[in-house]
Amino acid sequence: MDGISSGVLGYADLSELGFDAHVLSQVIEAYTRVHRPEKLCEIRPLRPLAGLGTISDVMPVLYENRRLVADAIVVARLLRVAAPKTIPKPWGGSDADPDALDIEQSILMQLLRTEPHHPVFLRVFDGFGTVLKTFAQVGKIRDVDDRDEGFFGFYVAPAMNSSRRTGSALEPCFAVFTAGLSANRTVGINGHPVVVVNRPAGPDDFDGGSGRAPRWFDITTSLEQHDGLSAIGHRRACVVRVAKVEKPGDLVAVLQETAQVALLAVSTDGPKGDLVLGPDADCDDGLEGLRPLFEPVRRTEGLTPFGHGLTTPVVEIAIEPLGPASGGTSLRRSPT
Repeated sequence: MDGISSGVLGYADLSELGFDAHVLSQVIEAYTRVHRPEKLCEIRPLRPLAGLGTISDVMPVLYENRRLVADAIVVARLLRVAAPKTIPKPWGGSDADPDALDIEQSILMQLLRTEPHHPVFLRVFDGFGTVLKTFAQVGKIRDVDDRDEGFFGFYVAPAMNSSRRTGSALEPCFAVFTAGLSANRTVGINGHPVVVVNRPAGPDDFDGGSGRAPRWFDITTSLEQHDGLSAIGHRRACVVRVAKVEKPGDLVAVLQETAQVALLAVSTDGPKGDLVLGPDADCDDGLEGLRPLFEPVRRTEGLTPFGHGLTTPVVEIAIEPLGPASGGTSLRRSPT
């Protein structure tokens, strides 16, 4: 790879010119095919990283992009390693210690070490594994199934996008990740849009932070018409930029006003899900026991990965309350 780095890596700034991750990976692969075909076996395994870029750039998860994202999920899962149980429990036994995770023990790193790969090639996957370890240390991924497209879109992408989207250095990018965790937790508690901004370094610096919102609110659209305020990313999980120190007050006012308007459009009656199961007349189908749910769940899982342009379907279940006080109404719940 060292022989092609001067020719290929010089095009790394193509992403800043509007090229998506998939196009950039195709450019690199085509260059290698012409000038260093013997290195294709090392270039092709890097394509899954374009899947991470596809989600980071909020590209539609359709057609070839779906394959890239699926491959990225496979790589993330092959980099998983179980945390050693070294933390004593007061009642006996031991808890897992995520700080003691050793990425070198993962299946992927062990396989890569069996071949004489270039050190830069190995550092790519070692670095990706270190990022995943960081999320494991704060409890956002605990098992292999947690490493999915939702994890990429709501956690990895906002953290890794922060330096490019806000114009700051790469070093503090995980500060935005921490802000995202705080914002996500606050949304879960209070149910309204939340933006956690970082303290600016000086009066002329912009504020940057992380925004999270409930399902019924679109942060990016709500800010795009207001000078000095912008949001880039997923409509409910994005990097927010405030142009001047005095602008946070405007940000609060805009979010309050647009959230109140959006709430008026949220229906409190009738079906909300893509598929509604239950006893009511407006339900798509009845539900007798949990077994009929297994097949829709299995088929839905077969459609993954989900993302921009192919959103996760919502199944709503209507349940008749027990007792005489139900008044002929049923409780509705969208399982997560």
